[in-house]
Amino acid sequence: MTDLAEHVRIEDPDFYSGDPYPVLARLRKEAPIFYYEPLDTWVLTRYEDVRSVSRAPELFTSTSGTLLNDVRYGNVLNSFFPADAALISTTDPPLHREVRRTITPPFVPTATAHMEDEVRACAVALLDRLEPGKPVDWLELVAVPFPLQVIALLFGLPLDRIGDLRAWSDEMVKFGTPLSREELAQTAADLEPMREYFAEQFERKRAEPGPDLLTSLLDAEMGGEKLSQANLQTLATGVIVAGNETMRNLLAGTICALAEHPEQMARLSRDRSLIPGATEEFLRWVSPITGFVRRVTQDTELSGQKLVQGQFVYMLYMAANRDEDVFESPEILNVARPRDPMHVSLGWGPHVCLGAPLARLEGRVLLEELLNRFSEVELVGTPKRLPSVMQTAWTDIHVQFGA
Repeated sequence: MTDLAEHVRIEDPDFYSGDPYPVLARLRKEAPIFYYEPLDTWVLTRYEDVRSVSRAPELFTSTSGTLLNDVRYGNVLNSFFPADAALISTTDPPLHREVRRTITPPFVPTATAHMEDEVRACAVALLDRLEPGKPVDWLELVAVPFPLQVIALLFGLPLDRIGDLRAWSDEMVKFGTPLSREELAQTAADLEPMREYFAEQFERKRAEPGPDLLTSLLDAEMGGEKLSQANLQTLATGVIVAGNETMRNLLAGTICALAEHPEQMARLSRDRSLIPGATEEFLRWVSPITGFVRRVTQDTELSGQKLVQGQFVYMLYMAANRDEDVFESPEILNVARPRDPMHVSLGWGPHVCLGAPLARLEGRVLLEELLNRFSEVELVGTPKRLPSVMQTAWTDIHVQFGA
């Protein structure tokens, strides 16, 4: 166990950007509920343990924060969001259900289905710029702009501020990175232009409502009253970050996986009916978000391990998605893998990702359009991973497609 403890570096970004999976496999086998002493936190690597915690907010609360930085500093998002705002990620039922209800309408499957034509148009415009045999920057040409354009459509925002949306989203992600208190405070200050922008956009939607998320939020009520300005800002900001970073990471990881497993791309080319399931497999394989924490509300047990009130548990999604007791040959990418059991990349229980239907739509549509154009892809150089404790992300991916 001592040897294993030396390898478990949950606060080290380089641990995740290297190859953490051998260590995670050892954890599942030797210490599936592993005590990480520096943060008084239990690291969960088994699928069923992650699901159990996700389903029990009365025992494992989100209100103390969901990021590793929250364990060290307290709820770091409090330094940015107003104290009277209800952040969907850090509330528990019954308040969580009420907050979630205010933002749900644009994300139900029937609503996202109506967006398919517009989402496909975005994918087509981006992919049409790629030429067979010509190396391209996959991140800058596709993986970064595509989810941002979809978010702009969802929000009813003009496309001329896509660059700002990207910068603000990237800045928000810093709350989950290993920063000092001073750096976190500076991040909050740097995001002030985003507050001002959304205040302007909400005013625009009051005057010119439309079939979009901002208008839906303006019409929503909580506790019988219209949402406060603080709640409007908080909910909109949360969607920007979740919708952008998760999809960017998924699209980046997907293209790397297809290049490294050409037989899987060939299989998809032969049988397009596999694409919806393949989207789920890429979500499992990539695990765009590393994991989240919960705080123990009372002394309890989890799979025989005693947990003490006030301690944290760290649900490592990327480890649960490779659980050998749940997934057959989890270290093998299989685009025909059955969808049951389902991965935990989009969360589980009350906090399952609200935007899951839209994420699945984006992933499916982009795969369909990609396969309409190209039969193979290869990496040009070695992709560069983003050192991060929060997300499975890349800073550089160059690829070349074959017709």
